[in-house]
Amino acid sequence: YIGTEHLAMALRLSTNSTLIGIWEQLNVDPDTMRRRIEAAVPPNLAGTAPTELRLTPRVAKIVAIARAMATRRKRPEMAPEILLIALADEREGVGAQVLASLGATAERIREIVDTMKP
Repeated sequence: YIGTEHLAMALRLSTNSTLIGIWEQLNVDPDTMRRRIEAAVPPNLAGTAPTELRLTPRVAKIVAIARAMATRRKRPEMAPEILLIALADEREGVGAQVLASLGATAERIREIVDTMKP
């Protein structure tokens, strides 16, 4: 499965320049984030990799919300920073909770995104 914790780490490790700028302003260290996620959801070291990955219902909802946000912001695509806002806004999943514990709240991310050049 692909849960909010996986989405959070993928966004944190992204080489997208906008996301890099956001993470720098938030001062979120990827190793600290990974440790907190692993403390909440220990990695599966049992062996076999799944042949098919599916989004959890929560991640599917986050993606749908991000699409709607992109439309409201008159964006032609769902930019990664919009996905990050939707993830942080969700608040209940492990990914959102870890982000919040590191100061990366939806409100703070929105503030940063709104001050960046379009």
